[in-house]
Amino acid sequence: MFLRNSYTEIERALKNQQYPSFIDFLHDIEQIKTIFEESGPPGTARKEIMLDFCTKAVMEAAEFFLGNTINEAHLQQTLAEEQIKKLQSELLEIKQDNKDRFE
Repeated sequence: MFLRNSYTEIERALKNQQYPSFIDFLHDIEQIKTIFEESGPPGTARKEIMLDFCTKAVMEAAEFFLGNTINEAHLQQTLAEEQIKKLQSELLEIKQDNKDRFE
């Protein structure tokens, strides 16, 4: 429960794309880890619980960042393809205009 409550704000920021990079996200996870080690609830398996929680959080975030990166790459590819088609069309038009002028 301690870890879940600590992670709520980080998870919200992640889903709202407020982290500029994965490294920034990892920095916050390290802060949670430090806080848990210093003032988290006691227990025999506390390190394992913390590591398991952090591993799951990092894997979820990695999938999120990767998905965003893939979507951005697809968008950039689509925009580039549209720009190429536009430029090719303009080039054909210029060639045709030049051909018509010299005939």
